[in-house]
Amino acid sequence: MASNATSPQAKMTLPAFVRLMLRNWYWFILALFIAGVGIKLKSRSTVVGNNRYRMAVMTRFPMQVPQSPTASSITVNASESSEAPLWKHVPAFDATQIYGWIVSADIIHRAGKHLGFEVDYLQKDLIFSKDIYNYIPFKILFPDALDTDQFSLTAHSSPEGITVSKISGIFQGRPIVEGDPILVPWEGEAQSPVGLIRLEDNPGWEEYGKGPYKEEKPITIVRKSVIETRAQYDWDMQLSVEMPNFLNSEFTTTGSARRAKQLLSEMLVELDSIIRYNLTLDLNKEQEMIEAALKHLTSPDSTTTYLSVESRAQEIKALQAQLARTLTNREVLRYDHLLEVTATPALQPAPGGKLMTSVVLLLLALIIPTLLIYYVWLMRGTVLEINQLTSYWREKIQEGLRLHRSRHDLNEDTEAFDRLRLYLQTQQESGDKKRPIVFTTPSESLAAQRRLNKLVTAIATKEATTEKGENTHKIIHLGSQTESTLPHFRSISSGYWGSIQFYQDIATSEEPIWIIAPSDAVLLIAPHAAQIIVVVEQDQSKTSMLSSLERDLAAQKNPIVAVWVRNAQPFSR
Repeated sequence: MASNATSPQAKMTLPAFVRLMLRNWYWFILALFIAGVGIKLKSRSTVVGNNRYRMAVMTRFPMQVPQSPTASSITVNASESSEAPLWKHVPAFDATQIYGWIVSADIIHRAGKHLGFEVDYLQKDLIFSKDIYNYIPFKILFPDALDTDQFSLTAHSSPEGITVSKISGIFQGRPIVEGDPILVPWEGEAQSPVGLIRLEDNPGWEEYGKGPYKEEKPITIVRKSVIETRAQYDWDMQLSVEMPNFLNSEFTTTGSARRAKQLLSEMLVELDSIIRYNLTLDLNKEQEMIEAALKHLTSPDSTTTYLSVESRAQEIKALQAQLARTLTNREVLRYDHLLEVTATPALQPAPGGKLMTSVVLLLLALIIPTLLIYYVWLMRGTVLEINQLTSYWREKIQEGLRLHRSRHDLNEDTEAFDRLRLYLQTQQESGDKKRPIVFTTPSESLAAQRRLNKLVTAIATKEATTEKGENTHKIIHLGSQTESTLPHFRSISSGYWGSIQFYQDIATSEEPIWIIAPSDAVLLIAPHAAQIIVVVEQDQSKTSMLSSLERDLAAQKNPIVAVWVRNAQPFSR
């Protein structure tokens, strides 16, 4: 019999699980309410994916294809007025060089640090903190901070400037010791625990309006690691060389659109500066080498035994033409911009996600409570079905002894309730009246214990009374203090009921005794009992405790009856 313990492979049936969810309807209402609040707060500003930013640049003077198929390069006769200067046809650099400068010179890092792209500006709006960089007319820079430093501070705006306080984090590799609040004047700077703080004007906010930014509310300023921030842009950046002199740049990133567009514009400034610097070096060196060669060839003291007079004259003429072209190419440096921006920094906004956010939150409002309810059932065995019980318990449950209950109350008018009372009365008349009947339930919940007490009390009240209408049963509750209206109800502790004296007292008692006992004490009391009544509740009894109780009762010779108490309706608890 012990092998018939409740199987751990038992599965909950779909109708039982539906009833379990319906009884826990309040979790779904709570989840739907939270989802509604989330939709109200988040759906307006939610987008699907990230914004995409792009720009396109090319050399100032496009590469031209030679007219003659046999010509290896473009040549210009400077003496002919119909021809434009050489640099009007052949640029001093091409798209491949631009690509190399962007990658090797780390334009994003340089432009970002100059811009202050590692500093986030947040302001609380109800529950969530929002990025307000799009809407503020200023920005704060920390020129003394290392690339790896991370700290935060609180800023308050005033007519005099920005007052910073609550500084915490790491500065120059050491924890920050917070000092007094510091006023940083508009377009000025001040010393602080994080070194120099510089407050600069930040034009362009008019394009976005004020938005969620509130001047009277504090701003949380977070200075992140420059290396990590750079990766935010650098990893997603894509460069493509479409033509010999044309370069596309595109990247996706989170954060404010204004900062990303500023970063692209600053990258153009840095790139132009690098191109100008490298081109100046090349032209200076080229001019220096040509002038040195000409000086050598035209000097009276020079020795050119390997050149004839005619060859020497041709070499000097070629060097002079080359020097003229070099000097002409230097005119490029007089332009304000060495790059032609064919597509200005632009934003392709991510599509709005209001509908998707609403759908996802509503689905989560249904799925999460369902998973929680299933998890609770799985861990606690909250609901049992008849087909989940082993053959041992199904044999012990009599068809006429299936009680219904509704809203914590047992329905005392059902035929099953009367059948249980009559069954107990018949068993007691035909058996040993002096041996007690033991009632137990394989559940530790207080609700199940209260219902068991009520069941026993109700049956005892109707089952046997004196001529004066008084109850003749002695009801003993083991292990806890429980109140009852019956005059013969008694609650005793384990120190007494586990003793020899207790068993002698119940054996010599003249009144019928009904004992309400915890399931783990049934094994001790069973040898002294006439029969054992096990109340198995559909949503309180646990499979693990049923298995343990089954092993204890399998070897007993007492008559064992199991009463199946199930819900009368799905909404009862």
